[in-house]
Amino acid sequence: MKKLIPILLILLVFFTVQCGKPRDVVIYGSMTCDHCIDFMKKADSLSVKYTFKDVETNTQYYNELVKKIEDAKFQDYVSFPVVEVDGRIHVNPEFQEFQALLR
Repeated sequence: MKKLIPILLILLVFFTVQCGKPRDVVIYGSMTCDHCIDFMKKADSLSVKYTFKDVETNTQYYNELVKKIEDAKFQDYVSFPVVEVDGRIHVNPEFQEFQALLR
């Protein structure tokens, strides 16, 4: 039993760090996009920390998004919001899918 306690403590610390790891979330879209606004309201209601980049008003954000979509080799129609979680691009994800990415 005494040998088991240190192992359990190590596992507890490991899982606490992994589960509590904050995600790097960027939402690309437009403040005139109803889907983007709704998505951000849902994220706000769950206290998700994210950076919003308005590609309609900021050319730099637009060019950044185009490059990321090209790098991801995304070939389909792109609709907003485009959500990046820990460097991975997700085009117009369902909010439940987004929540699963945060776990």
